[in-house]
Amino acid sequence: MGFQPFVPRVLSLQPSTPTFEVPVHEYRALIDTGAQRTCLCREVIKREGLTHHSKKQVQNVHGIERHYLYWAQVGFFCENLANLHDNEGLRTYYGLPDPIEVIDIADNYYFDAIIGMDLISRCDLLIGRDGDFSLRIS
Repeated sequence: MGFQPFVPRVLSLQPSTPTFEVPVHEYRALIDTGAQRTCLCREVIKREGLTHHSKKQVQNVHGIERHYLYWAQVGFFCENLANLHDNEGLRTYYGLPDPIEVIDIADNYYFDAIIGMDLISRCDLLIGRDGDFSLRIS
């Protein structure tokens, strides 16, 4: 999974260089169908330099707490399994076209983000009995 800061579009901006690159950093994410909102750990927010635009009271596992709200571009890294003939797949990043509003959560050793139903509902999620899953972005 990848995150990057949301950069508003400027309609009349002309590039000073032929290409514009925004780095995409890779993070571990937990897909949580019981979470209503997508969340980022505070360390990720700090590392990416995200700035909050407001606060909101959110019901979580600990009760109702105030969380900061951020805008971020979200996408997913995946392996192209068709290219595994040399035991190395072609890695691709698929970014969602629109930014998503995320909330802050405490840092966690096991994951950096929680993918909630606000994002999952934009995709097709298939989960197999063996634990394998696919997430198709439409």
